Amino acid sequence: MILIVAPYSPIGLSANPHLGAARKIETVIEALAKVDNDIVLVNSAHNKPNMRQKIESVNIAGTTLRCLSVKTYTSSKLGKLMSLKDVGDVVDSCLELGGANLVWIYNGYAFENLFCLNINKKINTPVILEFEDWHFSRSRGLNPKPYIDYILWRLNIKNINFSFGVNDNLTNKMSDYGVESSLLLGVVPEKLLELCNGIDSEPFANDIIRVGYFGGLSNEKGVDVLIEVLKRIPTGYKFIVSGAGALEMELQRLANKYSEKLEFHGRVSEAKLYQLISSVDVILNPHSPISDMAGGVFPFKVVEAIASEKLLISTHLPSANVSNLLDGVEFYDGSAQGLSTAIENSASIYDVKKKKIIRASLVAREAFSMDAILKPVKTFLKYHENT
Repeated sequence: MILIVAPYSPIGLSANPHLGAARKIETVIEALAKVDNDIVLVNSAHNKPNMRQKIESVNIAGTTLRCLSVKTYTSSKLGKLMSLKDVGDVVDSCLELGGANLVWIYNGYAFENLFCLNINKKINTPVILEFEDWHFSRSRGLNPKPYIDYILWRLNIKNINFSFGVNDNLTNKMSDYGVESSLLLGVVPEKLLELCNGIDSEPFANDIIRVGYFGGLSNEKGVDVLIEVLKRIPTGYKFIVSGAGALEMELQRLANKYSEKLEFHGRVSEAKLYQLISSVDVILNPHSPISDMAGGVFPFKVVEAIASEKLLISTHLPSANVSNLLDGVEFYDGSAQGLSTAIENSASIYDVKKKKIIRASLVAREAFSMDAILKPVKTFLKYHENT
């Protein structure tokens, strides 16, 4: 049995879904199911208030598994702190389901680290950390959460056998503590590649250039800049947008007003998302500069965009020690004018960078395939079976 401990908040389960995190968790489930079909997801998210702990059979990413949803409280923020006292009961409930051969935890959050500290007292099982975000990458004022997360992460480091990090900063931090670590900027979905490989025409083959944005709909993600560009850009461009967030209603309003420019899909299934990605000529990542967040998250969608052989227009990204991966990316300064100029020149930019874009796609497909994520998993599972 593999235990995945993660805050899972997809569309349909939460009023405030976290799309990027949900898709990463789904991809991890899809990958781990290839080596063990007995998976338990410990869902540490507070998707609905005042819910009792429950275990149910669910289907996620085509995999049938058991999901243990933790007890939640009236206040989401305070509830996350209160749920720490329930960790022991959650661990006991998991062990009643069977012996764990591997624990996979999503990010260095307090609940996930405390889960490992508790289960380690009862059984000896390897732990893999998927390190997504440095605790202090964003300013949270007097909010104690990042400090509690950090303290429990430090206490749990001794139990972590392997770590995947989303940027060099995170892999280096784990290596400094003697934990073997590898870059995992994302996992390339096989279904997306099938769709992209099946396209007959070259990008930019039609009169209308299709510009895609797929992700969180907030100012932090740069969607306010995207909206400004949408309003000013001339005819000949069609924006294909999907996602969830604070700017959903504004985008729906704009789609009604600028129907010739904007096709807004809102919250879509994974299958529909891959369809949309494969249909565009250029993909945008207008995320507010990640350099401002102390080496924060490396957007999961960046790897998907690169692997799909699309031209990616992006703000600055964290360092990623993968040769040629970012060679085909067109970087801009984060301004509306910079993004507008890049989009209007996208066809000629693609012509110039085409070879680099194709080469980067091959790099992404090899470095971040399902096999890449499974290599250390198989090692630890084999070791556990022999001990």
